[in-house]
Amino acid sequence: MRTPGNDIELIIGFLFSEGVIKSHADILSIAIPSDSKTNNIVEAELAKNIVLDWTTLARSFTSQSSCGVCGKTSIKSLALKSQKIMNTDTHWLGVSSIPQYCQALTKQQHLFSSTGGVHGAGLINNKQWLAVHEDIGRHNAVDKIIGDVVHNNYALTQAVLLLTGRISFELMQKAVMAGIPVVIAVGAPSSLAIAVAQQF
Repeated sequence: MRTPGNDIELIIGFLFSEGVIKSHADILSIAIPSDSKTNNIVEAELAKNIVLDWTTLARSFTSQSSCGVCGKTSIKSLALKSQKIMNTDTHWLGVSSIPQYCQALTKQQHLFSSTGGVHGAGLINNKQWLAVHEDIGRHNAVDKIIGDVVHNNYALTQAVLLLTGRISFELMQKAVMAGIPVVIAVGAPSSLAIAVAQQF
């Protein structure tokens, strides 16, 4: 379930944040087939050295909440997947800029302004906006952001991920995988999201 648009970025971001690919070079080709009548299909051909473990990508647990797989084992698994060493030096982020960033993200949420029914995610690096995406799914909005990062090979030296919802374990996982050192949201974080922040 997603809001159509930026589907290529969504797929790239998903593959990266799930640890399937390490960079854009791992994707040989990616496109929406020209014969796709609904545009609900994206075909991605991965490099020959990529071996997929389909069991880790399955999302078939209908009773699972957003944090249904949470626990210490999830944090350990994330530590094994992530090659990123997060920079703890955040002197470049002034506290006074946080409300300004949140307000600026709100102003760029055109779909939310029209519908009131989508989440937003924005990425700032060195005080410059790199991307803003909206989607009915919080995870999708962040995957679109990460897809932009991977596709454009952005260096995230002073990156801030802004979210319109609460901060869950999964969203922190995506930030860690992408090497984004700061996550800000208008909603509260879960206790496991805080544990991830403290670990990384």
